[in-house]
Amino acid sequence: MRLATLALLYAAQGVPNGLLIVALPAYLASRGLTGAQSGAYIGAAMLPWSLKLAAAPLMDRFQYRPMGRRRPWILLAQLAMIATLLATSTLGDPLAALGWLTAGAVAANVATVFQDVAVDGLAIDLVPREEQGLANGFMEGGRAVGVAAATAGGAYAFAAWGAGPTLALFAAVQSIFFFVALLVRERPAERLWPWSSGGGEDFGQPARLPALLRELWRGARTRSSATLTLLIFVFNAGKGCVVALLPILVVRELGWADTAYSELMAEVGLATGLFGLLVVGPLVDRVGRVRMMAGGIALYGAAMVALASVPGAWAEPWVLPSFLGAHLGLGVVVAIAFFATAMAVCRERVAATQFALYMMLSNLGFAAGAWLYGAFAEDLSAAGWFLVMGSALVVTAGAGVGLRLEPRDHG
Repeated sequence: MRLATLALLYAAQGVPNGLLIVALPAYLASRGLTGAQSGAYIGAAMLPWSLKLAAAPLMDRFQYRPMGRRRPWILLAQLAMIATLLATSTLGDPLAALGWLTAGAVAANVATVFQDVAVDGLAIDLVPREEQGLANGFMEGGRAVGVAAATAGGAYAFAAWGAGPTLALFAAVQSIFFFVALLVRERPAERLWPWSSGGGEDFGQPARLPALLRELWRGARTRSSATLTLLIFVFNAGKGCVVALLPILVVRELGWADTAYSELMAEVGLATGLFGLLVVGPLVDRVGRVRMMAGGIALYGAAMVALASVPGAWAEPWVLPSFLGAHLGLGVVVAIAFFATAMAVCRERVAATQFALYMMLSNLGFAAGAWLYGAFAEDLSAAGWFLVMGSALVVTAGAGVGLRLEPRDHG
């Protein structure tokens, strides 16, 4: 039940990502979206993920214990996601209203951020250390399935019905996940509904903000924490650049249909998500989380450099699908290993806040990469972007070789 619920809640977070970050930019690219507009839209839409550090202390400080430490926040976030998608569905032509569409994507991601922080805190609270790799495999697998379903379904819905009806449809989809969170207790003794009888476990009073910040500083100032931050920031900067570049390259320059691009992304994303769930999660616990993370970053950078070296072959039917497999598959490997490493580093009293710090910096890297591409899209060819970002990743991965989890990280 624990693993299945975590997978479903991560799938709920994957739906807005697949819909708003993959399917919608491809749909807009087929209707004239420029590289600068793509980078600006994706960079702005992903920027709320840097707010995780603001959301997490709220959750560590303010809790409605009778319904659980994290579950009330998950329910509120789901309601906000549904309301935002419904509001955005009332816009007309998405290109004509790109500013408002961007604002809607930002708002949807703010809600998703709050849910993500709450679910991460839930996992840290409830998952035993020896199951963290497996649990992160389920979580990342669930997210990948959500992204894949929203990418493929959203692409065809956008093409058939347009932006408004599609966004309204996915608001209804999100309501299903709301009811999952509503009907599953965090712990057996807690209330299912606010008016039910019963109450939560006594964890003592939540720490006040100054104490939380002092504890967070103790956990974040270690060498292992700083190295982990560098690795994941640079990795996600490269990934953000690629995500902003791909729809422009594939749809506008190589002439693919936006539905064909989204369908391929969905198929590869689903396959790599299942790969993460069934293979990578258990493998992380056996091979080692740090080794898997650094190796995945190095291989991802190498794949980008390899693609940059053969621009004349990009039109071949196997080249881009192969790169997308590396892009998504190695992304899953790095994400699962990174989550498990971050969980091991977090200190218990500020687990949600410290984990959110790492997530904030990783997502800030993603937004920075997308913004970087948007600002300088015309200054480098696509091959140049792949070469520069890929080389940076290979060099940065070397820092992971010396990453050691210090004894206090496990306390």
